[in-house]
Amino acid sequence: MPRSSRFRGGVLIALTLTFPSSVAAGDGVVEINQVCAVQTGCLSGDAAGFPVTIDRPGSYRLTSDLLADAAPVEVIDIQSDFVTLDLGGFQIVGDNVCLGFPPSQDLLCTGASVHAVRATTSTVGNEVRNGSIVRAPGSAVLLGGASIVRAMRISEAAGFATLALTGSRFHDVQAHRSTGGNFGGTHRCESCLITEATSFESGSDGIGGFRILVLDSRAQSSRHAGIDVNHALVARSVAANNGSAGVSVFPGIAERSVGLSNRAFVQAASGAGIQVINWGLILECTARANSGAGFLAGVSSVSVGFNTATSNGGGGIVGAFRNLGGNWFP
Repeated sequence: MPRSSRFRGGVLIALTLTFPSSVAAGDGVVEINQVCAVQTGCLSGDAAGFPVTIDRPGSYRLTSDLLADAAPVEVIDIQSDFVTLDLGGFQIVGDNVCLGFPPSQDLLCTGASVHAVRATTSTVGNEVRNGSIVRAPGSAVLLGGASIVRAMRISEAAGFATLALTGSRFHDVQAHRSTGGNFGGTHRCESCLITEATSFESGSDGIGGFRILVLDSRAQSSRHAGIDVNHALVARSVAANNGSAGVSVFPGIAERSVGLSNRAFVQAASGAGIQVINWGLILECTARANSGAGFLAGVSSVSVGFNTATSNGGGGIVGAFRNLGGNWFP
């Protein structure tokens, strides 16, 4: 064999042995899979074993499930701004187990406060999308500000399903049997937008946040309130069979939403279908078959108009409110 051919072959072998099995696809997306995560590290500077550390901007995509179910470990650690993580329809699996069935029982999980996908809180502009996270031993997705979570399915997280800081957006995120955090909400963010989100059997509130818009969403069978938000607008949403109020806004607006069959399972819970406290507006909403009042208005600065309440244990509406007319409380 000519010397130059032997040299080229040696270089090819060396490159094959030294580069991790994660590669950049033809579209420039860096691929992450179970083999590189466990055996070699998936990126330059990423050691073998979990977590996979992403420390530079760019697009990343899973090409297999990531199985971290032998011990509670963080799976992906994002340390950079402007990272897009596409799960590619795959799932991240942890080792958490949850027992209990809200709203009548607490949801108790074995997690260890380590998170499946976590971005450093000072980061901005990150996105996680298009996959599933199952049995996270802490929260499933924790991101910094101006971030996006979309098209995600999350089950049995021992913390938040989704949590992000100021200016973020959640769209089409579904959470099943996740505990939520100490300050409430399986899905929670601040100064943010939540659309088409679902929470089922949350161990705390279903959806929570501060200075928040919640649109076209559903919270069912939460241990506490279905949707519990401050300085907020809740519109075109449904809260059913929760252990406290269906929708609770303090203060803000509830519009064209439904509170159905909510119960006072937890101490000091109102069991109201929809409640707005301090100041705000309840407009064109429906409350039916709740154990408390259909509507609870905190003070006279809450305006109420064009609502319907039927078959509620605590009456149609309770509180000192301003009646705008058009209400039907038989």
